[in-house]
Amino acid sequence: MAAPEVSGGLDVTAVHRTLTRAVRAVCPRRLESERDDLVQGAMARVLSATRGGEVNATYVWKAASCALLDEVRSARRRHEVPLEEDAVSGIRDRTPGPDRALGAHALGVAVRRCLGTLATDRRRAVALHVLGYTPREAARVLDWSTKRVSNCVFRGLVDLRACLKTKGIEP
Repeated sequence: MAAPEVSGGLDVTAVHRTLTRAVRAVCPRRLESERDDLVQGAMARVLSATRGGEVNATYVWKAASCALLDEVRSARRRHEVPLEEDAVSGIRDRTPGPDRALGAHALGVAVRRCLGTLATDRRRAVALHVLGYTPREAARVLDWSTKRVSNCVFRGLVDLRACLKTKGIEP
C-alpha cells in the first residue's frame, strides 16, 4: 500500500512518523498525555505551511518544538499542574472543616454580589478572567479587541477589590 500523499508529493505518513519522533524527543514527562495532541498540532502546522510541497527534516523538528512550546505556555496560562503518579500517594485528605466551608461560601456570596455591582462590560470581562480565559480568548468570545478586554479586566478587578474591601474582605 502506498503512503498517503497530499498534492505535490508530500508523504504524510513519513512526516507524521518524523513528528512523532521529534515530539517524543523534546516532550517533557509531565506532558506525555498530550503527545498525540502535540503531534496533531505540529502536523497541521507543517501541512498548512507547506501546502503539500516538499518538507525538510529541520522544518519538521522546528514545528514539533514550536507546538510543544505553545502547549507549555498555554498550560502555564491556564495554571494547570498535572499530578504525577508518585505525588498522588503523598496527598493528605484536605477536606475543609465546616467553619472553613462556611467561610468559603460567604466569600463566594460576597464576590458574586460585588460582581453584580460592576458595569456590564467589566463584569463580563472579569468573569471570563476568573474562569481562566486569556485576554485573547476572552476577546474572541466577547467579540472585542484584546486591549478592551485587558482594560475592562484591570478596571473591573480594581472595582471588585474596592467593593470587597467595603465588606471587610481583603487579600
